[in-house]
Amino acid sequence: MKLRLKDNSIRIRLTHSEVKLLTESGSIEEQVDFGEQQFQYIVKKNEGINEMTAQLNPYSISINVPAVFLKDWNENEKVGFSSLMKLNNGSDLKILVEKDFVCLDDTEEDQSDNYINPNSTCLT
Repeated sequence: MKLRLKDNSIRIRLTHSEVKLLTESGSIEEQVDFGEQQFQYIVKKNEGINEMTAQLNPYSISINVPAVFLKDWNENEKVGFSSLMKLNNGSDLKILVEKDFVCLDDTEEDQSDNYINPNSTCLT
């Protein structure tokens, strides 16, 4: 699972096996070990919501995804989901959860579990 924070947005990218785990078990989490502390990022299914939400705790970020969004996601072509979460200060937090595609450029990262990039083949 990849986590990207930029400006006022959170983006999560999931591999094949991570999408399957999320749709079947209802949650997925990873952590970064800083020695004395760990930082967790969690994506979980939530039956009681209509849009994605995020929660920030001292050492974790949790993304709540509506259960209806995840229904059959591991079996269909839908790339991902996007929501704008209204904040108390009047701004929005953009939340994006999507399937992770194989990069088109050279990378040393293991991409064996990523989705085939739809831009990897040319149409003639």
